[in-house]
Amino acid sequence: MSHSDKLTYGRMLFGAPTVLIILNRAVDQEGIQALALYFFSFFFLLAWEITDILDGRLARKRGETSNLGKVSDPLADVMLHLPIYLFMVMVSWVPWWMFMINMMREVFITGARTIVATIGNGEAVGSKLPGKIKTWGYAISQLWLILYHGLLSSGIEIPYGLEISWWLLFTTTALCLYTWITYGHFFVYKIQGYNRKFPT
Repeated sequence: MSHSDKLTYGRMLFGAPTVLIILNRAVDQEGIQALALYFFSFFFLLAWEITDILDGRLARKRGETSNLGKVSDPLADVMLHLPIYLFMVMVSWVPWWMFMINMMREVFITGARTIVATIGNGEAVGSKLPGKIKTWGYAISQLWLILYHGLLSSGIEIPYGLEISWWLLFTTTALCLYTWITYGHFFVYKIQGYNRKFPT
């Protein structure tokens, strides 16, 4: 197993659990204890997001890019972000319908990648630029929500903090819908056997 794969599988298996264990304790605390736990979860999530940058760069630098890596890297992102979004729905930070759009998009794209790799020439379809932007939308919105609610738990109010939260969530959901449509259109052509370039 390559070093880049180790980073990817580490994010896949341990990313969400490490963040959620701390975050779950944070919401039951108050004051400085809550703030400390929120910041721990913030920096754990930030560290896992950094591995998302490092694994791709490491794979390209060492010539370790593969079909497995093209599939496992976006899957690791899904396994990191969706459980955290679900937790945020449970504590009323994120509306349930936004989570449903995100989840259905990820299930569709993951299934379509599998179908294309199976019935095509075996070549996996990795993340494209719109998908990468959407993933960073996930990351920024989740990091912001943890930071915002962590400060709120200690009585620190951020000016326009709630408005920023909603703006980030709506932007991320819009990106999710846009990439759902563009990837879906692309995969339909791939499944039909057309050698179509991904729309940018």
